[in-house]
Amino acid sequence: MRDSGPIHVLLFGGLLASTGCHKRYQRHADDLGHVKVVVRDPGIATVQTGDSDIAEPETLTEAAIETASEVATIVLASKAQKKLNRGTSAAETRAAMATGLLQSVDNEALPYKVGEKGRSRLIISIENYGLDASTGVPTAFMNTWTSIVNKQGKVVYRATEICRRSIGPDAQIPFDTVDELMAIHALSELGPKRMGKVLEQLTQTCAEEIATELVTHL
Repeated sequence: MRDSGPIHVLLFGGLLASTGCHKRYQRHADDLGHVKVVVRDPGIATVQTGDSDIAEPETLTEAAIETASEVATIVLASKAQKKLNRGTSAAETRAAMATGLLQSVDNEALPYKVGEKGRSRLIISIENYGLDASTGVPTAFMNTWTSIVNKQGKVVYRATEICRRSIGPDAQIPFDTVDELMAIHALSELGPKRMGKVLEQLTQTCAEEIATELVTHL
């Protein structure tokens, strides 16, 4: 896996829906022929923070501190979201995923041809993606759902990918950020172009993992 730019510590999870789906894919892979890549509109990228389900404060001072922290988190998350909206778009993410997958499958030994045309379809749904501060570490994330529909309209493959990468110091974010408020503050200080680049790199790597899984489950 490539790891470049301001992103560090990559975690992936690939999961087939069931053993039966796995076996179905193996049975039908040789007959898929030309497979068209379809990336569904992913919607807008989002900035995520944790919920406010915390223990009830014991004193007014504690309550005031907690309230101030929650308000600050909301304000900073809004600031980060506005920048993220300027830094990336659904159309750009969709195009990056399609391009990344087409480039990645060229390096994989598949019994079918993946391209821009075909009677079978490889459908990628980007369920959600964006930047996350909820763990206390600034992170880029993308969750996808991949399926292959053969010429007869039958789903022969299903898989999910969970792509997460912490954002490192090259993006002006220190490694010792372990608090949600600090993390969302760090994210809010990133420029729109930097945010867009971070998600572009994550999308590329996620596309590579999707391509790898297509081979792994044969």
